[in-house]
Amino acid sequence: MGKENKLFTANYVFMIFTAIMAFSGNFMIISSTPRYCVEIGGTNSLAGIMTSLHMFAALASRPLWGRWADSIGRKTVFYSGVLLSMLATAGFFFSKTVGALLLARVVFGIGYSAITTANGTIVTDLIPRERLSEGLAFYGVASITAQAIAPPIALALYRDSFNAVLLFLTGIWLCCLLFAKLIRYDEKALLKSHRAPEGRSAGHGGVIEKTAVRASATITLMALAATAVSSFVVLLGADRGIENIGSFFTFSAAGLLVSRVLGASLPRRFGENRVFLLGSGLYIVSFLILSGTYISTVACVAGVFYGLGMGFNFPILNAMAVRNAQPHRRGAATATFNLGQDAGAIVGGLLFGGLSDLLGFTAVYVAAAGIGLIMLALYFLLLGRSAQKPAAIGSHI
Repeated sequence: MGKENKLFTANYVFMIFTAIMAFSGNFMIISSTPRYCVEIGGTNSLAGIMTSLHMFAALASRPLWGRWADSIGRKTVFYSGVLLSMLATAGFFFSKTVGALLLARVVFGIGYSAITTANGTIVTDLIPRERLSEGLAFYGVASITAQAIAPPIALALYRDSFNAVLLFLTGIWLCCLLFAKLIRYDEKALLKSHRAPEGRSAGHGGVIEKTAVRASATITLMALAATAVSSFVVLLGADRGIENIGSFFTFSAAGLLVSRVLGASLPRRFGENRVFLLGSGLYIVSFLILSGTYISTVACVAGVFYGLGMGFNFPILNAMAVRNAQPHRRGAATATFNLGQDAGAIVGGLLFGGLSDLLGFTAVYVAAAGIGLIMLALYFLLLGRSAQKPAAIGSHI
């Protein structure tokens, strides 16, 4: 394979380590703050509203971050996001009321939106175009690693105090800055060499990238269902007396790891549609298991299925979102794709928070399974025909 097609460059590896730190920070916040919200006088519904406010802040700011990533630069946006996340972390230290906690989550949502938009754009700059699906699948190991280690660490630290979680989190943001500094590529030259026609600026073309809208719509439903896990599985464990519910995240991370490793090769052999169908089936079954279990071991099995489903589906949708975007529009494409995740999380936080208070957690996870079925139908309606076939993928690797 030629040098120009090399995937595992130093920049790519440093980008993965940077993402591990950033994802870890996010997973620590989303796994610990709902519990803290209830502890200081909130309800499950308020915990859901907190998640929705966080994601609404991310959604509202995401288009601007994407536009700025294409104009003033990806790393500038990244550093801005880390600084805002550090500010939010300081705010959490002083959040003794639900209102203050909600405000800090809003600031964190804006900052994390900048980080993920910048990271997602940088990594697509670094991956050779013909290896995009493969590169994004391996890049997903960052999220897997974070999901495996961050929630258990957060929950262990939380036994001491919420402030212990925040002190650890501060160290994570400093590591983000360190690894990002090691990534060296001339993003300004890249943007300049791929400017839009007729001398328009790199940031021209609007905040939404049209080629990414269909993938964004599909990831919206996937993210909506995922909120039942990210924001409520810890509360499910507490409600049903499931011991060591944090192990769910570890086993889901194991599933993610297996699926991401296989995810770089299965689409080449079987095509994106078949792999997405497999991933969706596993995803839906995981929610059905959670809807009825009171046993830690069974919850861990659900975690494996959930991780496998997420790991097969996410890289396919991500690749579809950025595959046809021009380099000077990759920031907008990444932001458009992430907007779908933000929107899904907003609706999910409100829906599942209210549903858990009214009907309990069985209803939450049955509803999540139903949303997974709708996601699968929408995928084949919007993206099935444009999915890459086995021969087409194999010819690029």
